[in-house]
Amino acid sequence: MSTETPPVVRITEEDVPFYKTVKRSFKDVHIEGGVQTDQFCEACDAVIQFFDLFNNAAFSIVQNDLSSKIAKVRERLAAKPETSQTLEQLLIDEKQENVPFATGALTWLLRSLKFTTLGLRLNMADQKEELSTSMTKAYERTLRPYHGFMIRPLFRLAMNVCPYRAKFYPSLGEPEDVVMQELDQWLAGLEVILDRMTGFYKAGNYGSI
Repeated sequence: MSTETPPVVRITEEDVPFYKTVKRSFKDVHIEGGVQTDQFCEACDAVIQFFDLFNNAAFSIVQNDLSSKIAKVRERLAAKPETSQTLEQLLIDEKQENVPFATGALTWLLRSLKFTTLGLRLNMADQKEELSTSMTKAYERTLRPYHGFMIRPLFRLAMNVCPYRAKFYPSLGEPEDVVMQELDQWLAGLEVILDRMTGFYKAGNYGSI
């Protein structure tokens, strides 16, 4: 019998698939009776983390924007938990109070999530298209109409420095089939929330996302 000590296998952060680093997936956010605010914000944290995989400082503008909007929604939840348990409750209460403290932040957050989802969906649907092209198309169809002339160049710069798809998708982890299935489910959960909130915004005249 061999008495040799087996080698220690060290798992680095790079070896862990992205989906296993996510504390809560969008597919696990409870939406019965309304989108749960705390769970939604927890799922949104992963989007900031996701853009780290783009490995370019130009995306800090996207990450900082997301971070500030999530923080404001959380601040509202902490200040008035009884009327902020769901995103819908939060919007209704702030409209009734006529003090839209977190409404604007939530609106921009949803727009940014819509941009992210669309960009990834476009890229996943066309395996010959680079991520920069897909994200640019998504930006034009989502965020750009709401941005002023000073912000648009910053976002265009970020789109232009997206990683090549040949490098990006492997960075999500292995095995590829499992990772891509998890990514699909993550996006599908987000799309359900976005569809729900789009309808709620329209019905309640809260603007558009």
